[in-house]
Formats: sequence, structure tokens, C-alpha cells
Amino acid sequence: MYIDSAVDDAAGGHTAARLGDTVFHYQYLADGLFLLVNDPWEGFRQRYNDLQNRSFTLSRVPLSRESFDLIRAHFFSRYVLQERRLRLLEQLTEEYELLLRLATGKDTLALEGLGLFSETHAGEPHALALKRLVADRFGETWLSDYRHVVTAEPVGSVVRETAAAEQSVDTPAQTDRPSGWCIRLRELLALREALVLLDEARALADDALLTAAGNGGPLTDRERAVGEEFRRELADTVLTLLASSRPDKGTALLVQMARYQALGRSLDGGTLFTLDPFSGQAQRVPPAALTPNDGGEVALRAARQKLAALRETFVANADVRDLAYSRIEAAQGRLSELERALRQGTPARSEEGSLLPSKSRPVRTGLQGTSEEFSRAAVAAALDRDRSWADLKKHYRYNLFTRNCVTELVRDVNASFASLEQSQERLGGALEPGESFSFIPFRLPAVVQAAFPTAETQFLPSYRLRQLDRLYERSGPLVWLRESNTLTSTLYTPDRAEDSVFLFFTDDVVAPRPLLGALNLLYATAHAAGGLLLAPVDRGALLTQALHGMLYSLPEIAFFNIRKGSFRIAPDAPETRPAGPREPAVP
Repeated sequence: MYIDSAVDDAAGGHTAARLGDTVFHYQYLADGLFLLVNDPWEGFRQRYNDLQNRSFTLSRVPLSRESFDLIRAHFFSRYVLQERRLRLLEQLTEEYELLLRLATGKDTLALEGLGLFSETHAGEPHALALKRLVADRFGETWLSDYRHVVTAEPVGSVVRETAAAEQSVDTPAQTDRPSGWCIRLRELLALREALVLLDEARALADDALLTAAGNGGPLTDRERAVGEEFRRELADTVLTLLASSRPDKGTALLVQMARYQALGRSLDGGTLFTLDPFSGQAQRVPPAALTPNDGGEVALRAARQKLAALRETFVANADVRDLAYSRIEAAQGRLSELERALRQGTPARSEEGSLLPSKSRPVRTGLQGTSEEFSRAAVAAALDRDRSWADLKKHYRYNLFTRNCVTELVRDVNASFASLEQSQERLGGALEPGESFSFIPFRLPAVVQAAFPTAETQFLPSYRLRQLDRLYERSGPLVWLRESNTLTSTLYTPDRAEDSVFLFFTDDVVAPRPLLGALNLLYATAHAAGGLLLAPVDRGALLTQALHGMLYSLPEIAFFNIRKGSFRIAPDAPETRPAGPREPAVP
């Protein structure tokens, strides 16, 4: 796939490979690493095609099942190795930061999932029912005995045992290094807290549960029956985790126990309640971004439809019930947040990717040691972290011409087969990294078409272009006069600083582009003059946007479009169409 250019780092466009419902692509990150990213197709399409407002050119190469499996296996193996290296760095960084806090007398560690529960409210009926199931399965005194054993285990022993295992590894940069002591410590503390919550039948926190007015109404009889069945499955999961010797079961227990209560509340009242799925990393979308062209209502309608479809899947397909429930949590969380934001006029939380209830709360670690001991350990951890970071920079470096988003995808496809000859035989063609200037992203569709004669090319219009087509169908081409600029457009709200200052859109026209680009340059220059005056007040924000606007207007004067404007909400799903020259709306 070739993804159209956009502002900032995407000025040259982007490329990706879609295999089934999985998209692999390379990204150059702010920390200097050049990494393989694995995204679900729909999330990738929404981010780039809708929110970033970039059109796709897709070159479909037919594959046999065997060839498909070989390529997919290679991409996943490369991705898994990379993630192990990144997880190691994350682990070493976490150890260093905890030791640094301990050295300054701050003996706390945040536990994900613990924030879902109340700190004081005990004796909750559903929690008592779960506790009764534990007693029935393991015996009346088992929970208190197990709680005593886990509580009595010195946290220092976890650190010493893990450190001893780590010493058997030659270098911290190796990917087969054991799980770090900080991870083991967190899971031990999470298990302790989970056992306390279970033993005291602690209720959920007041802000842990949510519902939505437009969630599809009361539970149906069929949903109640399936919900009861799934609640028993959740209880079995909790019991299985309690009996398990898994060292990482503490956090999982917290989430499953919370889900058991949430589902119980839903069945009691016949209303769908789910856990708050947002993490502390969620972004805030301002209310103004939810209203252009009734964008908030459109997004509400789409969110309600998605939740309704997931409720049907939960009832109809027992094989994916756990996954469907997790997606219901995420869908109702997003719907509830959007309803609240539109109702109250307050910012809405927004978070990409899969959501999992993870509200955290800090607890004391109980680690013993002097400030000097922790300081020395922090220095050693910092050295390990720095060696791991150096290893990552060595393996995942970027080069504009020889290691970029195009060349690495081509290398990965070729490396999926024993030889280039086999690749050519299996794919019906072959491509070398950088061949025919294919290191330039926008050259990729033409090069693929030449190298793979069987490739079928399709065009996926950007969000704004799709909306324009719909407006043209309803109101005719004169609507372009209104939608051609940022002042009167009903599709676009110029509230995103990263879009820069501009007046006219140039992504949907060709012949007028130099004239519109010149007008954009004048418009941005005028704003730059105003930005100079406002700099002491807004710290140069307007000036920076205006200078960016001037920069991205220059290519337009030479018939080349980079800037397209972006969106915070873009709920509709597009259809692809055969690729070909796009006819401008206005000659």
C-alpha cells in the first residue's frame, strides 16, 4: 500500500503491507528507532485514511496459501524478536526508575487493575458469591491460608531469585533474559492485593463502572442467559488462576474479578454495565472537534451501531465470547465518553488500539535497604539499560535511502523465501530494495505494477474526498465553492495545530493548485505577522503554525500537494475503487 503524503514526517508518503486483516509497516520514531509495526487493518485504515485524511493506493498481488503463510510467518517472527528487545529495554528502565524512587524514600509501585476496586467498601454481594465459589472449590480455609502464605513471602526474595537468574545471562541485551525482578515484584504485590480484595469481598470503585444511554437498551432474555453462562466462565477463570502456578496471574486476577462484579450488576438490573476501559494515557479531544457538520452525532450513531453489532456477536458466537466481551467494554467506553462530552461540553477521552480495564493505584513495595544501596543498584540498572538501548539503536537504525519504510518491506518479502529466484517464482515477479528509485514511497505503486504483472491496483479515497463525493451527489459541484476553503467548510474545523495555517484545500484539484498554493502562502504570511505580535502571549504557537503553513504552501505552487488537513472524528467506512486519475471536482 502507498499512503499519500502529509505534513511533518510524512511529507514523502508512507508504505505498508497488508496480509489478511493484519498490516505491517515501518515507522521512524521520535527516539530514533526505526521499527516494524503490526496493526489490525481497520485501526490502520481509520488512523491514516480517516483521521489523517490520506488516500491509499493498494496494489494487490495474488498469493498461494503457502506463499501467504511464509510471508506472514516471516513478518511475525521479525516482529516478535523486535518486541522482545523492546520489552527488555522497558523492563530495565522500569527497574532503574523504581530503584531511583526507593533511593529517594518513595516506596511505592502502581498496580494496574487495583484502581478498579474500592479501598473501603467491603461485603459486596457479587464479590461474596465469588468468595463462596472459592470456598466450595478449595475448602473453607483455603483462601485465608493462601493469603497468609503469599503475604508472608518476603518481597526481597523475589528480587534476589530473579537477579540470580539474570546473572546467568552474558549480557542484558540478550532477548532470552528472564523476566525482570520488577515485573515479578509487581505481580506478587498484585496477587497479594487480589487475595485481600477477594477475602474482604471488596466492591468496585465508584468510577470503575459505566453505561451509555445509547447502548441498545435493556438486556434481552437471550443476552441474560448468555450473560449468566459467561459469568460462570469468568468465575472458572478466577478459580483456575488461583490454582495456577503462573507468576503473572496477579494482574489478570484483578481484571477478571472486576469483570465478574460488572457482569453481575448488569444481570441484576438488566442494563449493560462495563468497566472503564481507558488507561491513564488517554488523550483529551476538545468539544469543538466533536461538532463540525454534526460530526458528534455522526460519531454517536456509528458508535451505537458498533456496540449493537458486538452485542449480537457476544450472544451468537460462543467461540469468541471472551473477545467479544472485551470489545463491548471498549465500545461502550468510547460511546459513554462521547455521550458525556457532547452532553456536558467537556473534553472526551480518546485512545487508539485495543482497550483493557487498567485503572491503577499505588501500593508500598516493602523492599528493605538503605538509600546508598538503592543508589548503587540504580547506577548498575542504568548501565544495563544503556547497553540495551545501544543494542536497539544498532539493530533498528534508519537511513533515508537504504533503510526506510519501502526498502525494509521489500527486504522482508524477499527474505520470506529461500532465494530471490524462489520469490520470483512464487510471486510472479521480484523486486529489489531501492530498485527503480522505489525507495521513494510514491514510486512504489508503479514499480510494483511493473514487477508484478498480476497485481491489481485500487484507490481508497481519503475521508474528506469521500465526504465531498457525497455532497456532490446531493448538492452538485457548486458545493465545492463552500468546501474548498477552511473558513466556510462544513467538513473541516481548523483547530489542529499540526495541520498548519492554510486557506484552500489543494488535494482535490490539479490545474488551480499553483494559484491556490500562492493564496495559501499569502494567507500564512499574514498570520505569521500576527503571530509575531502574539508571540509573548501564546509563546509563539500561532507563529509556528503560520511558518509551517508557508512551508507547505510552496510545493503547491509547483503542483505538488502535501497538506490535506486532518480530523479528530471520522466514523464512516470507505469502499475501494479501481485506481486511475482522479477527476478534479472543478476544472
